[in-house]
Amino acid sequence: MPIVRFLLLVLFSSSGFTGTEMLRAQDAATTPPVAPAENLPGSVPPPGKSDVLLRTDSGDLIPLRELLGDRLIDELLLRGLEQRTVPRYTLAQQELSATVERDAITLKLELQIQVHPAEEWVTIPMSFGDVFVKRFDHHSDVSQAEAVPTFGEQNARQLHLFGAGLHTITLELMGKARSLVPGVRQLSLNLLTATASHAEIKFAGPVELQNLPAGSVDKPTRDDKGVRSVEFWGLAEAFNLSWSDVVQRVAQKPVIQVQNRMKLDLTTIPVNLTATQQLQISGSSISEVCVTFPEGFQLQEVDARNSSGISVLNNFERTSTSGPVTTMIRLTTPTAGALTLSFDLELVNRTFPQDIFVALPAILDANVQSGDLDILFPTGLLVQQTVVEGAQRKRVASETDLSVAATAFRMRSRESHIVLHVEETNSQFAVSPEITLKPDPQNVILVARYPINVLTGSLLDLAIYWPGYSSGEWQILPSTTRLISGKISVPLSLQQSDSETDVLQMTFPERQSGEFIVEFQAYAPLEAVRSGAIQLRCPEIRARIGQPFVLTTIESDEFSIRPISMGTGEPLPTVPTPAAAVADKSGLKSESWLHDDASIPIRLELPAQAPSVRANIQLGMQPRDSWIQVQETINFEIEHRDLASLSLLVPAGIRPTVRISGQSEILRATIDSETHWSFRLPQARRGSLTFEVNYLWTAAGKTDPMPLILPELAEVLSIEVGTEAGSGLTVQDAANWQPVYSEKFDAAWHTSQRVTTVPLGRQNGMALVSSDSPDLILARTQILGNQLLTTTLAVYDTLPNLLTVETPLNASVDAILIDQQSLTSHDALLRGNVQREKIIERGISRWTIRTLTAALPTTPTHPQVGPRIVEFRIRDRIPPQSSLWLTATLERATITGESPDVPVIWCTGSQGEFQTASVSPDFISLTHPGATLLPWGESSRFLADQQLTAILSPYPVDMQVAATQNLDKWISSSDDHDLFFGSAQSKALGLHLIPFVSLLLISAAVCVIFFVVLSVQRRIPIVVPLLLSGCGGLVAWLFVPEWISLLAPYLVMGSVFGVVSVTFQRLISDRRMRFPKSAHVGEYPTVFGYSGMLSQANMELPEPTATPSGARSDFNVSSMV
Repeated sequence: MPIVRFLLLVLFSSSGFTGTEMLRAQDAATTPPVAPAENLPGSVPPPGKSDVLLRTDSGDLIPLRELLGDRLIDELLLRGLEQRTVPRYTLAQQELSATVERDAITLKLELQIQVHPAEEWVTIPMSFGDVFVKRFDHHSDVSQAEAVPTFGEQNARQLHLFGAGLHTITLELMGKARSLVPGVRQLSLNLLTATASHAEIKFAGPVELQNLPAGSVDKPTRDDKGVRSVEFWGLAEAFNLSWSDVVQRVAQKPVIQVQNRMKLDLTTIPVNLTATQQLQISGSSISEVCVTFPEGFQLQEVDARNSSGISVLNNFERTSTSGPVTTMIRLTTPTAGALTLSFDLELVNRTFPQDIFVALPAILDANVQSGDLDILFPTGLLVQQTVVEGAQRKRVASETDLSVAATAFRMRSRESHIVLHVEETNSQFAVSPEITLKPDPQNVILVARYPINVLTGSLLDLAIYWPGYSSGEWQILPSTTRLISGKISVPLSLQQSDSETDVLQMTFPERQSGEFIVEFQAYAPLEAVRSGAIQLRCPEIRARIGQPFVLTTIESDEFSIRPISMGTGEPLPTVPTPAAAVADKSGLKSESWLHDDASIPIRLELPAQAPSVRANIQLGMQPRDSWIQVQETINFEIEHRDLASLSLLVPAGIRPTVRISGQSEILRATIDSETHWSFRLPQARRGSLTFEVNYLWTAAGKTDPMPLILPELAEVLSIEVGTEAGSGLTVQDAANWQPVYSEKFDAAWHTSQRVTTVPLGRQNGMALVSSDSPDLILARTQILGNQLLTTTLAVYDTLPNLLTVETPLNASVDAILIDQQSLTSHDALLRGNVQREKIIERGISRWTIRTLTAALPTTPTHPQVGPRIVEFRIRDRIPPQSSLWLTATLERATITGESPDVPVIWCTGSQGEFQTASVSPDFISLTHPGATLLPWGESSRFLADQQLTAILSPYPVDMQVAATQNLDKWISSSDDHDLFFGSAQSKALGLHLIPFVSLLLISAAVCVIFFVVLSVQRRIPIVVPLLLSGCGGLVAWLFVPEWISLLAPYLVMGSVFGVVSVTFQRLISDRRMRFPKSAHVGEYPTVFGYSGMLSQANMELPEPTATPSGARSDFNVSSMV
C-alpha cells in the first residue's frame, strides 16, 4: 500500500503542474518569458496539450479550440512561436588586433552590434578573461542611441545598449600572457560569437607557434628566424594561443664523431665496397657533409637518414674525379644528433691482377673516425695483404657462405689503410649435362641443365658451344636462362659470341664456387622435327667438350618421343635415372637415355599417342543372412586424357553407392538408362584413380550367378574376387576363374576376361562372421558432462575363432582388449588381427577380430582356465539439449551373432551430476525398487546384490565371480550409479538424465503449491493434503515405481517445507491484534490502518460536491479503499 500512496501523490502533483503551466502560457495579461531560439520547438505541439483560453469577467476560462477549430488555433500558436524566435541583438562584425612584447599584450577589439528592439535596453555579456579595459568608445548613427558598460567583476561585465540599429563598440585592453612551461606562453580570451570575425596578432620578436585556436583558419607570417605575426578568421568563443620565443644561438663549430662499418666483396663483378657511417653531431647542426673515398673506387649510391630513420638526403655532387673521389652530400634540413650515411662503391678496374687500396671514407672536419672492414673473397682469387697501416686484424662479424673466405680488420683512424694484391687462379670443375625433351602441340621443348661442381678456383663466366645454333633451327626461349644455387634462382643473360660461331657466352653476377646449376630452355618446330629436317646436336660447355649427355624424354597426350642416334640408326640405350620422376606429377611417362658421343646428331621420332583407360577390379564378398554384401574396388590407369566422369554398367535391381577411395563423400549418380549410370567427378583426373563401389545382392536361388558392375569405355585387365575364411562362398567356373593367393582375402579367384557375372557356390552352415554368441554381456556407461564413455564386456566360456563387432560410426574406439591384453597396440596392429570397415549407409563401423592368430595369454602349454572376456571401450557425445532435462540413448558395442536372449546388465554412473530414469521398456532398474522407500526397507545396494545373484546363478561359478568382480569395481568407482537389466535384443538403453538443479526446482514448486493452496483455503486442515499426497504416492508407485522412487525424496522435502511454512503463517495470523475496535459494522482493517481512526464525517457524505476554485479539498485515505 505504500506504493499505491506514492503513485497517487505523483498523479495529483503532475496534474496540478500541468494545469498551472497551461494557464500561464495562455494568459493574455502575462508576458511569456523569451526562450533561446535553439530551445524553441520547431512545430506546433500535438493537439490536446496546448490551447488558447478566453477568461470571462466572472473568471471562467473558455477554450477556443472547440469554437474555432484545430487548424486556426494551431496557426495562431505557430505565429506566436515565430515571433519569439527573433533574437534581441546580433553581433555582425568582430575585429581583434593585438601586439605581444614578451609577456605584455596590448589588444584592440572593435564590435559592430545590431540591436533589434526599438524602445528597450539590450544587455550583452562581455567577459573577456584576464584582460583589463583601458579605453571604451561607443559610436552609432541611431537617434537617442546609448551604451552603458557595467565593469564589475572580471567575469561578470555587461554592456547595455539602447536604440534599434547598428552600434560600434571599440575597446582597448591590456593583459599579460600566462606561462605554461618554461619558455612557452599562452593567451586566453573569451570572445563573443560574431557573424564575421578576424584577428591579427603581431609579435615583437620571432616566435614558434605551439597550439593554435580550435575551429579557426590561421595564416602565419614567417621569416628565416621565426613567426612574426599570425592572422585568424572564424574566431570561436574560447580563443587560446600559445607560443615560444626563438632564442638566437651563437654560431658554433659542430663536433662530429664517426663510426664506420665497411665490407669489401671480391665475389661480385665488379668488386663492391659498401660502407655505413654512424655520425654523432653535437655543438651545432650541419646541412652538408664532405666525404673523400679511397682511390680506384667509383661512387654509385648515397643515402642519409636521421635518428628517426627518415631520409634527409637532398643531393650529392662529386667535386673531384681524379685520384681520391670527393663528394659533397647536402641535407634537406640542418641536422644534429645521430645521422647515418650509406655508400655503395664499385671498383673501376675489373681485370686482375691488380692492387686494391682500401681506406675509410674520410669526412672533412670530423674529430674521431674509426671503423671495421670485412673482406670477402672467393676460392678462385689469390689475395695477399701487401700493406697494412694503422689496422688490426679482428674476428669476422658477417655471416658468409661456406665457399667464401673472409677476414676482418679494425681501422683505428682516417689514415689507416690496407693494400691488397689480387690475382686469379685456374679453376677446375666437373659437369654432368642433362637434356629434357617434351613435345607440345606445336613445338618440341628442350631443357638443358648443367650441374657444375667447382673443385678448385671459381667461375666468373661460362661459354657453351652448340653446333648449328647459328642456323636458327633451335631457338632459346627468352628469360629462361637461370643460375640455380640451392633454393636461389638468378636470371642470366645468354649472348652469342661476336668472334666465335655457335658459341654462347654468359657472365655470372658474382664468382661461383662449389655446386650450382645452369639451365636454359629452347624450342624447335614440331613438324620439322618429326620430318627429320631438324636434328638435335647437344649444346656442350666449351671447356668440357666430349662429356656424355643424359637425355630424358617426356611424352605428351598427343605424341611420344624416342631419340635415334644418327651414327648407328638405333635408339639410344636407356639408363635408370632419378630424372624420370619429373613426369610423375602429371601422369605422363618418361624415359632416360644415354648419349655418350655428343658430336653425333640425334633424330627425334614422334609417333602419335592414343588415349587409353585401363581398369583392374577387385571384389570382396560377405554373406549376410539371405543376401551378400559386395565391396568392389576399381583401379583405373588413365593415360593421355582427363577423366571428368565415371560411367558404369549397373545390373538391374542393384543400387550401388560410389565414392573415390580415401574420401567420404558419395558421388551423385545420373541414371542415363536402367543399366547405364554416370557419376561426375569433383575435378578431372588422370593417372591412377581408385573408386569404391558398395552394393547388396540377393540371390533368387542357390545357383544364380552374382552380377558385376563394370566400367564403360575402359579396358578391363583383370578381375579378382575374394572372401574370408568360413564364409561358405566359392567360385564354380574353373575354366575362367583360377584360385590365386591374395594379401587381402583368405580365398580369392582371378580372371583376365571381361565377364559380367560370378558363378557362386554356397555351402550350408558356413558364415563369414562367428555364429557363437557370448554367454553374458556387461555394459557400463560413465556420464562426464556431455561425454559418454561406454565399456562393453562380452563373457565367453569358449572364445570363437572370429569375432565381428559393430560400433556407432560417430563413436571413437579407445581400446579393444581380450583378457586384458590390448589388440589396438602398435604390435597388435602390425599382425593384422583387427580390421575396421566403415559402413556409412548404416551408420556403423564393423570390426573383424581374428582370435586364432592373436597373441593372447592362452598358449598351447598353459591353456587359460575360466571365462574369456572381450572388452570394447568407445567414446560418444550427448547431443545439445536443455540443461534442465536431458534424454540420452546409450549405445554399446554389439557382437554380430549374439543371441537375443543373452542377459545384459548395464551400469550407469556419474559424479553426482544427474539422476537417471530408464526410458526403454526392455530394461528394468535394479537400484530403484519401491521397498527402499519404507523406513524398515533394505538398502538399494543390498537389493541389487540379491537380484544380481539371482541373475548370475545359472552360470558357472568362475563366470559368476568374473562378472561380480567387474560390477563391484564399476559401482565402487562412481559416486552415483544405477543398474539396469535387459536382454541383447535391445541394442541401446534410453535414459532420462535429470540434473540435481531440476530436482530442487520440483521441491520448490511443491513447497509453493502447498503454501498457496493452504493459505487461500484456510479451512482445510493440514492433515488432509498430507493424507491425500501419501495415498496418491502409494497408488502411483504401483504403476511407475521407478519414477516414484526417484522423485519421492524431493516431493517429500517440498511437502515438509510447505507444511512448515503454512503452519508458521497460520500461527502468526491467528494472534489477536491490539487495535481499537471497529466503529461500524462492515468496517475492516486495511493496509492503511483502521477506517474508524479517520474522520467519520467524510465517510457519511452522500455525494461529492463541487469545490470552489482556490479551496483545498480534504483527502481521506479510507475513501480510496
